Amino acid sequence: MFRKLEEWQSSRKAVILELDLETKTSRSCVEYLSPEEVCAPELPAILFKSASIRDGKFYACTSTEVLVYALPDFRLLHYVSLPCFNDLHHVAPTSQGTLLVMVTGLDMLVEVSLDGKVLREWSVLEGEDPWTRFSRDIDYRRVPTTKPHRSHPNHVFQLNDEVWVTRLDQRDAISLTHPDRRISIEVQRPHDGYIRGDSIYFTTVDGHIVVANRNTLRVENVYDQ
Repeated sequence: MFRKLEEWQSSRKAVILELDLETKTSRSCVEYLSPEEVCAPELPAILFKSASIRDGKFYACTSTEVLVYALPDFRLLHYVSLPCFNDLHHVAPTSQGTLLVMVTGLDMLVEVSLDGKVLREWSVLEGEDPWTRFSRDIDYRRVPTTKPHRSHPNHVFQLNDEVWVTRLDQRDAISLTHPDRRISIEVQRPHDGYIRGDSIYFTTVDGHIVVANRNTLRVENVYDQ
């Protein structure tokens, strides 16, 4: 009998490809296998999730690790893997040189230093301590999944000094530093959020693009093509 693999178990190697849209060619920049000690014992999830590029560096994450590469040669500069890392979805650098890591599996965002020190932790659920439902004594890198999640946050971005995350189940983006500030994304469940000028562009799981004004925090356009 064949065993149906979950989406996060369907890859055996994490790969970063560079696409040349003019020549319609590609090249493999990174092929990576996570160490056994930071993976689930059976059918580990080995793939890259959402990344960030800033100041000549490529910030990538697997489900349980953060890897910072130099561009354009993809030389590994920094590696961080912590017991709380489960189902990471995104990593982004801050202007202070730290990392914001979206720990989707624990409904949590953490800020860590490049040497792996945890600086701040936020639950993405208002009023909840980050460790209410989880234990600091468990190595969640070895836990295949913590689903069902109560929020399933996906993406982190910053508006000035505010830290924001998108929340799949709540269909919104919220400020973790000022929880009263929220962008409602009612059309569908959001995933990524990117800032360009005065606009924030969100993608949803069914293919919508939602454009919100970063100043008013109101949705101005929804595209469905």
